[in-house]
Order: sequence, then structure tokens, then C-alpha cells
Amino acid sequence: MLEAATELVTERGHTVVRDTDVDDAYGRARHKSRIGNVQSLPYHQQVRYALLERLIEDAQKIHQQRPILQETLATATQPRCEA
Repeated sequence: MLEAATELVTERGHTVVRDTDVDDAYGRARHKSRIGNVQSLPYHQQVRYALLERLIEDAQKIHQQRPILQETLATATQPRCEA
């Protein structure tokens, strides 16, 4: 985590490590750790992991669009009035 905090301090042009740098470094450190863990896996497991990540991202996008999709479906299934 210290490495991640140092990177943030450098990127932000600070001369002193601030509390916000340390707070923000936690997520960055976890991400780097996760990347290292995935890279240590055999190739076929890395592919599975990448596919799973993609599916999760797609599911989250669909979930965020759920109200719009429900509205579209509701209006598409309503009977039309004939003039």
C-alpha cells in the first residue's frame, strides 16, 4: 500500500503524503494485488477470469438500465388503440 500511496503523491504533485493519498491508495493497492494474483494463474484460468469479469460488467450495465428496459417493455406490450 505504501507503493500505491507514493505513486499517488507523485501523480498529484504533493511533497507530503496526505490522508486522502493514503485513503485512495488502498483501492489502488488492492487492484495491483489482484492483477498480480491473476497473472500468476495458468493461462486458461486467466481467460476464465477475464470472461467472468466481462460478464459481470455486462450484467451491471444491464442492471443499471433496468428501469429504462422495464419502461420500454411496458409500452411495447400495451394494446394499441385503433382509430
